[in-house]
Amino acid sequence: MKTKILLSLSLIFLYLFVSSQSVTLEGRQFKLNGSNFYPMIMNFSIEKCYHLTTQQYFISSDHSYGPTNDLENFDQATCDIQIQNDFNHVATMGFNSIRIAGFYPTYVQGQGLMFRFTNHDLSGSTFVPLDPLNASDPGMLSILPMYNHILSLANSAVNTTTSQSAPLKVIFIITGSKSSYDATEVTAWNNFLDALSTYMATASNTNALWAYDLMNEPCYSFSVEKTKEEACTMFGGWYDIIKSNDPSHLVTVGSCGRSDVFSADPAVLKLDFISLHYYPEWRDVLEDRTQSVIQDRIKTRSVNELYWINENSPMPWIVGETGFTANLVDANNLDWKTRNLHGTLADQSNYAAYSLDAVCNCGSSGYSWWAYQDVHYCSWPPNPPPLFCSGTNDYAGNFFGLLYWDTYPSTASDKPAATHFPTYQPIVNGSCPVDRTPLYDPNKLYYNSNLYPPNPTHEVTRTLIDQNGNPIKNAVVACHFHIGIDQFTNDELYDLFYTNTDDNGSFTALPMDYTFPYNTDALWLTKVVISAPGSERLKWDWCPGCVVLPPSPLTLKKLDFNYDGVLQNQTLTASTFPTNYKGWNTLTLTNVDIQTGFAGNFTARNEVKVNSEFHAANGTEVHLYCQPQVFSNCNDFQTFLMQRQASSLSANSANDEKQIEIVFDKITDAFISIFPNPNNGIFTVQLHDNNELNKIKTVSITNSIGGLVYSSMVNNSMVELNLSHLSKGIYYAKIITGQNAEIKKIIIN
Repeated sequence: MKTKILLSLSLIFLYLFVSSQSVTLEGRQFKLNGSNFYPMIMNFSIEKCYHLTTQQYFISSDHSYGPTNDLENFDQATCDIQIQNDFNHVATMGFNSIRIAGFYPTYVQGQGLMFRFTNHDLSGSTFVPLDPLNASDPGMLSILPMYNHILSLANSAVNTTTSQSAPLKVIFIITGSKSSYDATEVTAWNNFLDALSTYMATASNTNALWAYDLMNEPCYSFSVEKTKEEACTMFGGWYDIIKSNDPSHLVTVGSCGRSDVFSADPAVLKLDFISLHYYPEWRDVLEDRTQSVIQDRIKTRSVNELYWINENSPMPWIVGETGFTANLVDANNLDWKTRNLHGTLADQSNYAAYSLDAVCNCGSSGYSWWAYQDVHYCSWPPNPPPLFCSGTNDYAGNFFGLLYWDTYPSTASDKPAATHFPTYQPIVNGSCPVDRTPLYDPNKLYYNSNLYPPNPTHEVTRTLIDQNGNPIKNAVVACHFHIGIDQFTNDELYDLFYTNTDDNGSFTALPMDYTFPYNTDALWLTKVVISAPGSERLKWDWCPGCVVLPPSPLTLKKLDFNYDGVLQNQTLTASTFPTNYKGWNTLTLTNVDIQTGFAGNFTARNEVKVNSEFHAANGTEVHLYCQPQVFSNCNDFQTFLMQRQASSLSANSANDEKQIEIVFDKITDAFISIFPNPNNGIFTVQLHDNNELNKIKTVSITNSIGGLVYSSMVNNSMVELNLSHLSKGIYYAKIITGQNAEIKKIIIN
């Protein structure tokens, strides 16, 4: 048996060098200056402004923040005072971090990346083109210092209650505009991220930066749905670019949770942590939000997302957004202004308290509220259309804030919900309050989020298994259904809800006519889409009058990639699928029998545990790796393509579209080892790769505060270094190869 074990003492979650005051991760725990750090994040909108008369570019707090629905200031100096007052109030409200919304470029087809600046009189916008490849580009030279300027103001935040310095850590959203993200656009974003991360790595206020948020909600940002391979490749490329330039800071994505599993699947993305966006939901018309039982249901229903992401994300996660719409208008008066509010101010306060505990109890590593202050984006009717209104039905979205609109930041302007944040302590005080049982129960919100009654004529019940015959639990089933015809417009009406498979892999998809009971003959499922983390995707689409699913069990090829992976009671042969097994943090092997002809890898960041009854026969090739980064390998997804099993539809046939985007065959990871480690300053750096053309290009060594102590050009698979003249301590080696870059921790003693 050929067994290779590579272990590193004191492996950490992030393979990075740590600059002073950077936020890092150790397992699921964020750290700041060596102490535990629980991010409490406020979502805050920055306005990019252009003065039509003075022709000056400047940044301001959102025009709807503050005492009016207009910009109060028109130059950078006075805007800084307003931003600083707002940041101070964010700190005073109990938040230690801030997520900057609205401050990112826009991609325009045929023109490239643009930065949109709001005209100072709100009359429209001025667009500035960006050329990240040109070091003298006026657009880039204008906006890059703005990023650093925001960091400077965040660094200067003060808790006005205690008069103590309370610097805020900053997350920047990189992109969020709806687009196709085709090859040309992705290249443009690659160039922008390269320039931005290079700049941010050495910016004067880089210590205030916490993380890059690569995309705000992929489920809404992709105008053309991507396969999991495409999403993996795109996000992985962005991650590598940032880390090669700025390894001190973290990378995340603002995930939609369950609805992202069909494309931007958390199990295939290359990130440091996931930022989950989840909000309370109700069924309009069916549910009266003035009733306490409905408010309780809204809260309980929202926890489904927390439970799902904690069960299925292989990486640590935080809540990147949650919120609740409420204002001073009495929610009992459900007129055009208030009909879409989540509830009253008291309901918002109750939700804030409930969500703080639920998020912590469900396993999150941080919390974030949307948003800082109520805004005036949408009105009814929109005449003239507001500058930032996304739709006339979006009026309720104005009321997510913790401050009333048209007020200065002060405790007097805080809504009741704001009182819960200054004293909150992230202590687990109970279980995740999800409404589920191990087996399917139609009365549990986790499986039937809208509590639809049984519909035996049109419901579909099936069981889902993986390629080894094991039930797949927590798979996501999107149930699209026809609910009738509008009697006034004659339009077809549809609805959608998600359900999950239980521990036995079972689910029930059903339609319900909750709005138009006069036309019950018009009820039917129109589309069912099924996927699970790390699996292929099944879709049965648009059968007029029915969706015909094959009988149980339905099979999805799937690789279990979890935070702490487990492989047990398995016999692995030459034909076994898959041949590579990973755990984000650890991987435990128990009762595993490896037979002649099998060749595969077992990999984790921190520890590969081999328990009793682990047998490998002669002729097998088994590798046990501990390495500082463990992700899905996008190259393994490319051999499976979309297949369409039926080219036409009829009332008695279904379209079975099987998008098998992922195959987990043998993975030939290229990785770098340093040995011995710890050492006395004399050590070897070696690249392990089946591709003989891939070589180490450069090796750079920095000390614990980021100072460069050694750098050399290399063109080999191995290099021996003698740095015995260096002082004892922790150092970081940045190794760039022909295909990748890695950061390795070195201990000299």
